Amino acid sequence: MTDTTETLENGHAIRSALTQLPRSVAVVSCSHRDVVNGLTVSTLSCPTYEPPRLAASIRRGSSTLASIKLAEMFDVHLLRDDQLDIADDCAGDAPSMHRALKAIYSATEADYLARFRCSFESVTPVGDYELIIGLITDASVGVGQPLLRYGKRFVGVGSSIIE
Repeated sequence: MTDTTETLENGHAIRSALTQLPRSVAVVSCSHRDVVNGLTVSTLSCPTYEPPRLAASIRRGSSTLASIKLAEMFDVHLLRDDQLDIADDCAGDAPSMHRALKAIYSATEADYLARFRCSFESVTPVGDYELIIGLITDASVGVGQPLLRYGKRFVGVGSSIIE
């Protein structure tokens, strides 16, 4: 067992090791009072199948997080390996994020890997993030291969997209 001092001194190695966890890239979004907010996440997980839930970490103070808490619902769009532009836009400034979200919400099933609608269940502070959990109320499956975050880059299944 390591002590806290050793763990803190080994922070760089810990962060490097954590980048080796392959993670799905998704856009978490919410519309509240005709204002649409969204952001790119790579911390999506399914904590339970019965009942089906999704969890994601969102930076504390995010306008998307505030909207989710008020609306008590959110959407999750899993991105395909050819949707790096959407991931970048939803991680960027407001105009690019709104342009990407407009494209997402006008998309058909063939335009994404999967889509989930969730009712907001809970939020738990975790460091400088908040872990949101939602009960999945609707889902659909699109087509394609997943966009992943691995190491410090986006990758598709079997190939590197960004070095």
